[in-house]
Amino acid sequence: MSSGGKKARAKANRNKQEATAAAPTAHVPPQPQPQPRKRVTEAKAEYGVEAASEEEAAARARRVEFFLTEAPARCVEGLQRFVEEMKMQATSNIATSGRQRDSKVERLFDVLSIDLSYLLLPNGPNRSETGKNHMLRLEAFQELGHIDLQHIPFHIMGVLMLHATCDKVDSSDAKVGFMAAACWIRMAAKLGVAESQFVYGELFRYGIFRDVHMRFARKY
Repeated sequence: MSSGGKKARAKANRNKQEATAAAPTAHVPPQPQPQPRKRVTEAKAEYGVEAASEEEAAARARRVEFFLTEAPARCVEGLQRFVEEMKMQATSNIATSGRQRDSKVERLFDVLSIDLSYLLLPNGPNRSETGKNHMLRLEAFQELGHIDLQHIPFHIMGVLMLHATCDKVDSSDAKVGFMAAACWIRMAAKLGVAESQFVYGELFRYGIFRDVHMRFARKY
């Protein structure tokens, strides 16, 4: 190939490059920048967390209403039913065994014979003082260490604590009261007391312990 042809091609290439450089640069639209991630609170709000909060507030209002109005009467009814059942059971055991009522049984009947009507009084000094005396007698009986009868004071003390906490369900220390009541009720439930198992399950069902799955409540 002649040198003249190479020179001609080189000159043509230079002319093309110069023309390209001189031509106006085409406009390139700016690329869209990635949007910053939304904050967690903004994302939650977008997906209905505010609505969930409203539902939670409504559930709490229903829970407070239940423990202020319906729960105290249910506590008393259940406790009266339990006491009568324990009396009948103790009497039947005595008749079956043919033994006389010993000091243990006498103390049991003394505890079971306490009039529960004071629980129906309005919250005040009279009910509070009677309740304290009731608890002291139950604690004294429980400290006797009758293993076969421990479930009785466990359940009664737990329900009495629950009843007392119903009056302050909307206060800051209500959770402590419910936990203390549940502790005694749970011990009786583990000993096979059907009434305790029912009450313990109700505490979960009405949202006292919100971090526990409903399936756990159904167990009781």
